[in-house]
Amino acid sequence: MANVDNPHGLLPLYSLGGGPWVHEEFSKAVGYGTALYPGDAVARVADNTIETPATPGTTRITGVNLNWGAASKATTHLVVVSPDVVFDCQADGSLDEADMGLNANLIYNAGDATALKSGHEVNSATEDVTSTLDVHLLKKLAVPGNDYGAYARLEILINKHRMASDAVGV
Repeated sequence: MANVDNPHGLLPLYSLGGGPWVHEEFSKAVGYGTALYPGDAVARVADNTIETPATPGTTRITGVNLNWGAASKATTHLVVVSPDVVFDCQADGSLDEADMGLNANLIYNAGDATALKSGHEVNSATEDVTSTLDVHLLKKLAVPGNDYGAYARLEILINKHRMASDAVGV
């Protein structure tokens, strides 16, 4: 059975350390003209507010947003900031078992304004061995109706995390 194309962003599943994940409150500035959705990867900017990361593969990810915030409105967001949290995220195209263990960038698609859910996905065209890509592909999410191939739901770990051990100036 084919997987359904149903992007939902990054949904926290568990922490590799076994404990609860850490979350923090951040603000979205009134001047930021993009809505934030639950499941959106976010990055801290110079004024300590959060936005969608500027460029896949280059912008360090602060964490994953857990609540909705309207465009051009000042809103407060709860963000999962633990660097060891594993997330459920859909691939935008086809990924197979042989791709697990590789890395890939995210695609920061706009969210669904009706369902209020993220449109962020794993970019299946970017899988490679380099650890400078946004996420590490762990395995297929074990849920009924999910198979490798187009739109597979995957367990991923953020590589380009602001709190990663190789980050400076956090």
